[in-house]
Amino acid sequence: MTEVTQKQQFENKIDLYHNKLSEMTDAQKYLDKACLAQILFDHRDKKDIDIMAFLRKAQLVGADPRLNEIYLIGYGGRTSVIYNYQFIMNKAAKYADIKAIQCICEKESVYDPIEKEDIVDLVATAKTIIDGIEYVAKAEFNEFYNSRNPTWKSYTKSMLEKCAIVKLCRRIPNTGISDMQIAEENPIYIQENDKEDKDKANLLTEKFSN
Repeated sequence: MTEVTQKQQFENKIDLYHNKLSEMTDAQKYLDKACLAQILFDHRDKKDIDIMAFLRKAQLVGADPRLNEIYLIGYGGRTSVIYNYQFIMNKAAKYADIKAIQCICEKESVYDPIEKEDIVDLVATAKTIIDGIEYVAKAEFNEFYNSRNPTWKSYTKSMLEKCAIVKLCRRIPNTGISDMQIAEENPIYIQENDKEDKDKANLLTEKFSN
């Protein structure tokens, strides 16, 4: 296949994506062709159906990939959409009258459903009050900790607090973020015996945990 033919095929693909996204009249915005070209190139190893689903989701919620508000990550043939922590916070604040969020990280006695007994675990508890109603969400260390993520190792409490706060925001009605996750909640799955895959996973988790 000649270079010209490859270039033409890529341009045709960009036009196809651009036309489909432009048809979404309920979307807040659609991406220009230059941005689409970059996204398609960056995710050339992923399936078209996953890329299109990612772009449609970005448009519907108003998340801009160019500002790193939304990411499409993949590993082992699986893809996942994750959001920037600040984007979720801004969206929640926009649609809910959040004055302040209190978050405390401390040891608690929690029930382990696997061991079927109470254990002591590090737990981040996030709270806020809206219209006289208190909303509470907890994030347990054993639930979210990713031992292969270097950021988790260095900033354990901060990462756990972020998980609790995002979990709290999802519980507040009418914020439009009920299905949004941040990287800290979405660990990369890796095979135990594949060192190359482990290294790739570590690089990915480090990149998307900032």
